[in-house]
Amino acid sequence: MVNKKYQEFYLETSKEQLDKLSDLIMLWENNPRKKTLMEKILMLIHSLKGSSATMGYKKTNILFHTMEDLVDSVYREDLRITKGIVDVFFNILKALKNNLNSIKRGRENNFKKEIRSLKNILSNKQISLTSINRRDINKKSSKFLSTWRNPSTVNIPVKKLNKLQNLLDDLLLTRSKVEILNKEGESSKTISACVGADKIINDLRREISKLSVLPLSSILSSLPYLVRTISQEEGKNIVLNIDDGNLSVDKSILDELNDIFVQLLRNSIVHGIRVNKKGKIDLKIRLDNNLIKIEFKDNGQGINWKKTSDKAIKRKIVTRSQINKMNIKEIRELIFRPGISSLENITKESGRGVGLSLVKEKIKELKGKIEVISSKNKGTIFIIELPLPLSIFRSLMFRLGDYVFGVQLTDIKKVLNLKEIQDFSKTKSYNYRGTRYKVLHIKDKIGLNNFTILAKYIILLNNKTCLPVSGKINENEMVIKKLSEIFNKLVYIKGVAVNSSGQIVLILDINKL
Repeated sequence: MVNKKYQEFYLETSKEQLDKLSDLIMLWENNPRKKTLMEKILMLIHSLKGSSATMGYKKTNILFHTMEDLVDSVYREDLRITKGIVDVFFNILKALKNNLNSIKRGRENNFKKEIRSLKNILSNKQISLTSINRRDINKKSSKFLSTWRNPSTVNIPVKKLNKLQNLLDDLLLTRSKVEILNKEGESSKTISACVGADKIINDLRREISKLSVLPLSSILSSLPYLVRTISQEEGKNIVLNIDDGNLSVDKSILDELNDIFVQLLRNSIVHGIRVNKKGKIDLKIRLDNNLIKIEFKDNGQGINWKKTSDKAIKRKIVTRSQINKMNIKEIRELIFRPGISSLENITKESGRGVGLSLVKEKIKELKGKIEVISSKNKGTIFIIELPLPLSIFRSLMFRLGDYVFGVQLTDIKKVLNLKEIQDFSKTKSYNYRGTRYKVLHIKDKIGLNNFTILAKYIILLNNKTCLPVSGKINENEMVIKKLSEIFNKLVYIKGVAVNSSGQIVLILDINKL
């Protein structure tokens, strides 16, 4: 059953992808033999197929699978692209867009006619084409200098809009107050009003920044359903474990992450995990220094690198002499090349070797990197690192000297309110209920060597370390920003954030202290 909660997200992104596919097909008509263009079309169709499967739209999923068959045949030069085939594709795009409107009304359309047309082309039968209005097609822009999906819209709750409106109203009133005070010559009151206006502006900037930020759970919660569906179709028993670190990220990266996760899941289920084994996939996402670090791990059969090399030679992706000159890192990169699929038979869920190349392309667009660790019969781990976009999380703040520090709530085990103030300046460890915690001295890191820590609180951290805190502790929601180059040497600072009061907060990396 389709989860209504994510239907709006699916409809929005699918419309953008179909528009992009329309542009690519127009280019394809004029460049029928351009392999890189066909690879992009295959990747985009495969992404759309994955999204429809995630949402449970089986008829749509079958249509995209058949479209893949046709493009794949042209790519392998078993079929030649013609004006008639392009016309059929544009008719299908029109039907798919109509289907999005039908889904809004609670019904998925039937694509028997469109699927039959594609299968007739594949079997070289005579096809009957419906005429299309070429003028409508020519209205579409053929440019694709931007990335495939640059979301132009974000769904904003009314509650957030009301908060913005209230802030704008406050700013307007403050401006009027400043104008009146300025005329009356009330300089001290004018300064006070300006300070108030400055706070409102900071609040406004913060709220606007938060509008395009969504929790990772908004895409991750639909993945177990996808795993269950594909596992059943493949006759496998697989469990997905997700640890999202309670992170929220900008919507622009969220859309791309969705595609990456879907492709990696398909790859593990179809290629990695055996039928007779209880499968397990672990997806872990963390904020590490200035990066979003993603670890995707399965307990499957691993990758046979000799078989991968042989497949690359057979598919004419590389030559044997090139393989002989490659180191292990370069051989591992082969799995991200289009057409390297290890499956001999194409299934509805497999990606013809496009899935991992799509992952690589997405990560490249996000200016990140991906590494694969695998050996035969020992499972596979994909490690992805992406630059940090705007991110929001909850944190505990405390002051030390002239600095305000923050610790993510996900790093904290417990906060103790000490019965009496204690001097931790020379203390190396702290015992709590039989567990020894190493005392972290931030003062030494920031040059406050002679600063005495008279602690009222102790923050116990998950890595069995602790922070003595002398001042007041506040819990606050943070918007983290990318570190400036001047902080590069401060490895224990993972980011700079702004709290709701407009204060600059240094976010601690507890594993680097």
